[in-house]
Amino acid sequence: MARKSKKDKKTHLAALKRGVRRHLAHLEAIVVAGVRTTPDAIAARLQLLLDDYQRTHDAYHAWLAALAVERRHERDARDFLRGLDDILGGAVGAESPEAKAMGVGRRKTGPKTVAAKLRGAQKAAATRALRGTRPRRRR
Repeated sequence: MARKSKKDKKTHLAALKRGVRRHLAHLEAIVVAGVRTTPDAIAARLQLLLDDYQRTHDAYHAWLAALAVERRHERDARDFLRGLDDILGGAVGAESPEAKAMGVGRRKTGPKTVAAKLRGAQKAAATRALRGTRPRRRR
């Protein structure tokens, strides 16, 4: 059987609380799972669980908001940090042990874009035409 979602649990607990208030409020004591308790204590315990679920929900969404802010700050600082890496790499040498200790070094280049590949092919064709050379397959 699938686990219940938090929403389903909250709905179930709220319905139980309403049912206790509506149908068991006139009783002085009830024995639940071998424990003698009152309808008010049962309702309070159900409310405690509902409050716990709500606190968890609020904390999760606060964490998501903080994570979004962190990611935005990282995105905004990306160019600054890359520039700083370049400056420090130039000051101490990109391959030096000091640079490696600071985490500065060569960056991997990303994949070529289609436009860059097209420019490269056009440039190679222009160079071949200028030099009068042909590719190996056409010789």
